[in-house]
Amino acid sequence: MRFITAIKTPYTKRGRIDLDTFSKLVQRQIDASMDGIVVSGTTGEGHLMNWYEQIELIKYAVNNFGKDIKIIANVGANCTNEAIRATDNCFGKGIDYALQINPYYGKVCDRGMFRHLNTLMEIGPTILYNVPSRTGQDIPVHIVNSLSNHCNFAGIKECHSADRSKHHLQNGITVWSGNDDEVPYLLKEGAGVISVASNIVPEFTKNLGSANNED
Repeated sequence: MRFITAIKTPYTKRGRIDLDTFSKLVQRQIDASMDGIVVSGTTGEGHLMNWYEQIELIKYAVNNFGKDIKIIANVGANCTNEAIRATDNCFGKGIDYALQINPYYGKVCDRGMFRHLNTLMEIGPTILYNVPSRTGQDIPVHIVNSLSNHCNFAGIKECHSADRSKHHLQNGITVWSGNDDEVPYLLKEGAGVISVASNIVPEFTKNLGSANNED
């Protein structure tokens, strides 16, 4: 699974989730042979939904498209107990992977960060999400290394830098770049991508991978 789209969440003029348009967006990803979608992530504006809206959208994606594409659900939260409930709920609905972010805004010590993420990984296959420009706190390399020993660790969406992603790859860790501008370089290094641009140009994103395989 190398090519994943952070799928956009469309809305009606009344501010409700537009499921018909969402279906068309997801179907385009399937038609372009993308490997997976992240539902209600940053691009999908999960942070602007309440838990009911977020979980119902994830459920809709699983029920309608789960047989054709991998469903990665953004179920991270600042509150560990909230994240536990959402993660457990969504695995019960049939997601393939959970996307888990480190606690944001308030920040935590390294031990607290490890315990938060490790607890959530107990529930099912997990992709970590490191985006310090948004959370205000980096997930340090040594914590990623420790978490990578967990049986449910499925890799990391890394938005820190290309150098950080390359470092993870050298440690044998599965990496998806969260920065579209780094994709051509990182695909050569063996990473995948969780792309925003592929909402619009999924075929082009896939072709980048093919071009790099030929180099």
